Amino acid sequence: MSLLLSSNNWNEAYRNFNLAYDQKRIRLDSNHLGFGVTLNSIGNYYQAIEEYTEALHCYLKALECNNDQHNMAITKLNIGKIYTINNQYDDAINLVVEARDILQQSGSYSRIQLVHCHGILGDIYFAQFILSRMEAF
Repeated sequence: MSLLLSSNNWNEAYRNFNLAYDQKRIRLDSNHLGFGVTLNSIGNYYQAIEEYTEALHCYLKALECNNDQHNMAITKLNIGKIYTINNQYDDAINLVVEARDILQQSGSYSRIQLVHCHGILGDIYFAQFILSRMEAF
């Protein structure tokens, strides 16, 4: 996540992400690798302000771009988080496992990213458990 987002300066982050996206549309070929990265960042902005439908839209659009394996995996992790929020647990699990496998197969990961994948899987299973307990009452 970008430094601007982690500092909660969301409006400034959004402005800069959109400036980058506009510049890329002017200067780069439409299938350039950078589009996926920028759309993923815009999706992160929407996720941070809890606009999950917009975040999902950006993430799905990012997947349509020419991505390297690393960015594709990160985008799938982000979509998995949105699916978890929307109680789409099976879809979330599938995407997070796909992302983990992509990272491991490509060799473009750090141990922290694998821990992050497993943390998201833990979040999904915990959310499923909570939902099942609520449905029992």
